[in-house]
Amino acid sequence: MSEARSIPVTYKSPTYDVCVVGIEATIDIHRTVPSGADSFDVRGTSSLDVVVVYNSKTLNKPQKGEKWPLNELVKVVVSPTKASTSLNDSKVKVDYYGSQGKQLLGSSLLYLTNVAVSLDVDVFRSGTVMRGIRKKDTWSWGRGGKGAILLVNCDRDLSQNSLPDNEDAGLPNASDIKDMSPMILTAEGPDEIFDDYKVILKISSSDANRLQVYQKRSMYLYNEGPHTLNKCWPISHQGRK
Repeated sequence: MSEARSIPVTYKSPTYDVCVVGIEATIDIHRTVPSGADSFDVRGTSSLDVVVVYNSKTLNKPQKGEKWPLNELVKVVVSPTKASTSLNDSKVKVDYYGSQGKQLLGSSLLYLTNVAVSLDVDVFRSGTVMRGIRKKDTWSWGRGGKGAILLVNCDRDLSQNSLPDNEDAGLPNASDIKDMSPMILTAEGPDEIFDDYKVILKISSSDANRLQVYQKRSMYLYNEGPHTLNKCWPISHQGRK
């Protein structure tokens, strides 16, 4: 598992960032702190899970009314629980104290916009894409197995074309669509946030020349343009779905 992204904060001015629902990020509370600070306290709004991570073998959890020591081994991790309805509607506040937690020296404010991103496929092989299914990364063979099947489109749907479909560079037709494996990309959050951010679909380089992804524009017409996946291919978000 990749290391959590780090968001630096400062008591000198508010910080603004974007987080994905269910994905943890570390808040760097040590980069810029008030002079004389030796402890801190942290809290967040209800749309966030804010957790202080520490080694219980070397540090005791503070009692009620006590503060956390400003120790490099003590980390703050945040994870959004739901998508934002407006920009910067989630907040984390870090209070810095001196004199062993008795004197407030300054506060850092982190404003977050939370987005929820989900790529759903036909996990149960029923012909229907169900949204919100957990553990989509598991796959098993045989009848009753679980996991989407990627169909190989190597037939010849156009009788006048001498090339099989996997070698035909033209746009897909209605028959081709039946050979495709459906998937639904859902991105939730304030519409304005997607003016500056894109959702990137990544695959391994070894599979890049075997896959094509299309976006449905009408009943039978799929998008033109670069549809072959190389290292990654951006899919733009159009409104909330």
